Amino acid sequence: VSVLYWRNRRLRPVVSGAMTSTTGGHAYTVPPVADGANSQQPPRRPRSRPFVSMRLAISAFFAITVVAVSVVTFTITYLASLDTVEAVGRSYAGSLATTARAQTKQLFHVPAIAAVSLAQALRRYEGFRLPTDDPTTWSVLERTMDAVARSFTLATDDTFLATVIFDDGSRVSVGSSDPVVPGEFLLTVTALHAGSIDPASATLCCGTPRQREYFLSNMSRVRYDVPRIQPLEDARNALYTGLRGLVSRRETGFWNRFAYNNLVRVPSFAVGFVYPLRNETDFIGVFISSIGTAQISVFLAELDVTPNTVSFALDFDGAIVATTHRAPFSTFENTTDPATGVLPANCFHTATINPGAAVHVVACRALAQEFPYEPLRAVAGDESMRRPPVDTPATIRTVDTSSDGVVIAAAAAIPNIVGQPPITLLLFMPQSDILGPIVRTRNVVVGVVAATVVLASLLSFAFTSFVLGALDRVSAQMSQTAKLRDRHNDSVRGNPVVKGNDDSDGDGADDSAFAEIYDIQRAYGDMAIAIGSFTRYVPRDVVRDLLQSGELCQLTMSERRCTMVF
Repeated sequence: VSVLYWRNRRLRPVVSGAMTSTTGGHAYTVPPVADGANSQQPPRRPRSRPFVSMRLAISAFFAITVVAVSVVTFTITYLASLDTVEAVGRSYAGSLATTARAQTKQLFHVPAIAAVSLAQALRRYEGFRLPTDDPTTWSVLERTMDAVARSFTLATDDTFLATVIFDDGSRVSVGSSDPVVPGEFLLTVTALHAGSIDPASATLCCGTPRQREYFLSNMSRVRYDVPRIQPLEDARNALYTGLRGLVSRRETGFWNRFAYNNLVRVPSFAVGFVYPLRNETDFIGVFISSIGTAQISVFLAELDVTPNTVSFALDFDGAIVATTHRAPFSTFENTTDPATGVLPANCFHTATINPGAAVHVVACRALAQEFPYEPLRAVAGDESMRRPPVDTPATIRTVDTSSDGVVIAAAAAIPNIVGQPPITLLLFMPQSDILGPIVRTRNVVVGVVAATVVLASLLSFAFTSFVLGALDRVSAQMSQTAKLRDRHNDSVRGNPVVKGNDDSDGDGADDSAFAEIYDIQRAYGDMAIAIGSFTRYVPRDVVRDLLQSGELCQLTMSERRCTMVF
């Protein structure tokens, strides 16, 4: 009896018993027939198709390759961009410092040009000499007042002062006064003839001045009286005495140290440009044009720099001249003692320029290393930052501070056509101001490129899938051909092909049905072979008895049930 049973949804022929026949009281048992070649080789499961189609695998490979190459390229580019961004930031800071230096150069350019042009104009004037050489007339002073009014019209606020000091003590001073007409500032030119000074006076004062006023808007004369704003004492004060020895032997001028100017309505520190006055043969005086620190501070606030930049102007002694920082940098002490004594380079005694005043002021400017701004203190001791060369680009230095973070400091000297002003321009720009726009631009570019790469990867995937669209059909046909070939070979070798629901062709239903029919066919074939071989296993004496009795042709099998379990 051959019994077929279903195990794990695979059919397999199994002979569970022997064929038995009874003839004439004899019982004969036919042993199970071996499965021939099947007993040598186990049932083989055919190769299965991959879970992911070949087309999708190839498309994904190309897309992943594009992404991988892009990631590597981005990584290298990003790491290289760190140094590049810093270099670009330093270059940007240098360009801002160069622009600020050019703007500041113009601030100091005009007073120097005015002094040179005034000195040259007076030198060409016939009869230009000391006012005391002609004590009965004011011709020299009148001509000087006209020249000053024509050549020097920059006194837009009362931090400005220009003075012509003659070697005999006469003077012509120019400055601005309180507006007597709303919205109109006045340029006031005052002359003092040394011949009118009382030599018996202890302070050599109280001469008779002449004063003219001009509207700054159009330089027209003011025809009414304006209060006198200039002192009347002999102009040969301590400041002039100190300058005379330096300038009398020079053909060109120079920028002097900072002085505290209390001869104007709003006292201020000022730096003066000193130029010699000569006639055809002799030195007869000096011309001093001054720029106040208040005017410089206003100018620094208008520089074309980043919004959070803190600007400083330092002199060569390391003292602050002007700044946009909110902390004050000047200190003042009143005194009645006219003795100046020995003062630090950053301090000035007003008795130097106004010895006849009842009250004097000792004014000092803060040193850079003492100012409450950490980035400034960090570079104050660096000579290359405090006194950079004039003919070189701005000096750039990165300063890492605890209070203000990372700051890019730029130092630039201020050039001038007649001599370098004793000023160094220092700009402290937060790194976020400098690198922020650059980093944002870089990130935008990286984002655009990354989006482009993603789009390119998707397009690559779609294009490759489209090009390889026929690959699935070809693969399916080739797989079907391979299965048919395998089945043919198995049939030739006598090996059954066993398949189930988890086979590669969809749910495996059709192939499983064919496999079941094939297995049943093989099982019945085995049964036929066993029946045909029955006589091989019947004893000879039984066969002989059957032949003798004539019952051999009536040999039959007893009926037995055959159970098949699916």
